[in-house]
Formats: sequence, C-alpha cells, structure tokens
Amino acid sequence: MIQLVFRTILLLTCICFLTEGEAAPPPPPPLSAEIGPLYLSAQRTNYMRIGPSIFDVGEYDADDLRGGATVTDNGSGGKVADCTNELYRCVQVSYLVFAVPKGPLTKSAAYVVAGARITVEKCYRAKAGKCLVALMSSDCRWKKNEACIERPDSKNASPGPLVYFYFNWRYGVTAFGLGDKPVGIFQAEQIGQSLILQGSKGILSLPSVRNSSSGILHEGSH
Repeated sequence: MIQLVFRTILLLTCICFLTEGEAAPPPPPPLSAEIGPLYLSAQRTNYMRIGPSIFDVGEYDADDLRGGATVTDNGSGGKVADCTNELYRCVQVSYLVFAVPKGPLTKSAAYVVAGARITVEKCYRAKAGKCLVALMSSDCRWKKNEACIERPDSKNASPGPLVYFYFNWRYGVTAFGLGDKPVGIFQAEQIGQSLILQGSKGILSLPSVRNSSSGILHEGSH
C-alpha cells in the first residue's frame, strides 16, 4: 500500500507539469483562496486538495499539534476543469477525469467523457437497478495539449494515466489512486484507496439546488 501511495503522489506531481511539447507552467496561486475537498494518504503523510480551478499536491504535516494539521508549502499543483455536459457531471484534474451520469449509474455502465473511458468495475450497493456505491476506472488512453483523447492523432500524443476511484452517490469521490495498467479487482480496490477523502463532500458530490449544473465541489441534497 505504501508503494501505491508513493506512486500516486509521484505520478500526480509529474502530470501537474508535463504537457507534451510545452514548457512547465508557473506554480499555481496559493490554495488558501480555493477551499476544496482534501484527500490524504492512509499514512497521513501526503495530500491532494482540489479547488474549483486548481489543485495542490504534496506532503502533509500533522506534527504541529498546537496549530493543528496543515498542508506544507512545498507542494505542486495544476489546473482543474469542469467538463460537465448534458449527460454527465465531470471534473478533470490535470489528466485525471472523474465523471458520473446525471441519471442513474448502472452496474455495467461504461462511457467516454472528456476523452477518458470510464467503467464501473464493481458495484457495492445497489437499489432499484441503480448503483449507489461503486469502484470505477477512468482511463485517459492518450493525452495531448492538457486533454485526454481516445486515439493518438499525432506524434505529440502520449499514453495518459489510469485512475481507480470510489464513488458514493451522496459523498462523491471518496478515494482514488493511479495505476500503471488495468489490473484485477483486488488490486484495483487497493490502488483506489491510495488517497482518501477527509470530510463528507468530495468532488462530484450532489450539487446544491442553488448551484448550476456543475457538480464539482458543492454541497447538496438528494
């Protein structure tokens, strides 16, 4: 598990800046202005926090008990985009695409959103034909110009990341991790627990009635 967490953090740090044929972008502004879901490794040594337009990833320091646990200042970050469309609620964190249907999620759901192939790998809780809690995969088969594409259309395209994530219809994405290639369910479950949501509202949590069709970060009710 430690190796999986390290690999997830390493890959997240790399994909923050590596865009084919482009120089590394400047560091994002401090995340203090963008409060969003916080995901921690099981060892509580690494974090990823996702704001409305940027994310931050790095080491997590919980040693200073007087001031409370805080993220460190030596992390790196990148862009977050709302890729929601008429059929799916979607968040793209660098090359990681998280998307679920606006309608019912089924046990055998498989679809393409923002260039990533997303599949329900295992359904843990279902009701009336709807999958409420699932392990899902999102495969960015190829990446180019800060986007995932289904097929390489030029020499500038390169293989993208594969992310396994847990989705709960009420809480959104509750955990996720990166894999090198498709694996069996047991290993996928382990990879998907690399970074775990802190709190009750992850990305893709239920949107509020007062919010737009975007379901990125907002609290909501069923």
